[in-house]
Amino acid sequence: MAKRRFSALTRGLIALMAFDTVGAPLGTFGFWSTTQSNDPMGMWALLEPMRRLPLGDALFSTTFVPGLALLVLIGLPHAAGLVLLLRRRPSAYWVCLAAGLIMVAWISLQLFVLYGPNPMSLIWGAIAVIESALAAAAIRRNRQPAQAR
Repeated sequence: MAKRRFSALTRGLIALMAFDTVGAPLGTFGFWSTTQSNDPMGMWALLEPMRRLPLGDALFSTTFVPGLALLVLIGLPHAAGLVLLLRRRPSAYWVCLAAGLIMVAWISLQLFVLYGPNPMSLIWGAIAVIESALAAAAIRRNRQPAQAR
């Protein structure tokens, strides 16, 4: 028996989840592959505003903790959502919604506490809002009776 195609909504969500699943480890690699004396991407400059956070001086003396946080808080939930979507698991949309909302919170921290408005945070923020909206729409769609679709 052939499997049904994914809906357009689910295909869009798969694309965004895959993008973030790849992007988070690349960002982590960017954090971890630079040194203070060799930092072509400016990752060390991102640490100064982070040091204003509670425990900031202890946690953000190197790029290790920000890279780990990016991998764990953004990369893992997005990877889990992507795998569940591809396996057509009922919980997939809920995991995708959680991943999107975590990313909205992450970007909000960047925009409103750490760095202020900047193009990269605005783009990633838009992606986070769109994937959250797609996941919420899929949850809502799947709760409706079949004949009402």
